[in-house]
Amino acid sequence: GDDSGEAGEPGAPGAAGDGDGGSGGGAECEGESVLVHAHFWLKDVLKITSKKSSPRVLFFYFNQLQSKPLMTLEFQTEALAHEAIAQIRGMYRSYKAKESRRKTSEDAASCGGGGHDVKTDDTEAQCV
Repeated sequence: GDDSGEAGEPGAPGAAGDGDGGSGGGAECEGESVLVHAHFWLKDVLKITSKKSSPRVLFFYFNQLQSKPLMTLEFQTEALAHEAIAQIRGMYRSYKAKESRRKTSEDAASCGGGGHDVKTDDTEAQCV
């Protein structure tokens, strides 16, 4: 079975190519390995998994195609794979916190601005 090293919920990779903001970039050969630069939107990452039989390999699933991984990365060591998951998880938490603050701020503005408190839960905001 898969072990989940969840980095975040929603996500999508950029298309390879022209560097238009949501796209992945080039590759460079070094002997038998290839260095790859890739772009993906953190908000589009559905999950990251690894297999017990290959803990150095991470499988990235994105919202656009949830049934199979769209990106697979193999690290030199299991520790590096775990470090990558931890870094992505930290970036995702930071992103979610910013989104939450932005949403709360927008909800407060829609209540008519100053003097109103906004109560929020996971599904909706209410002016009180």
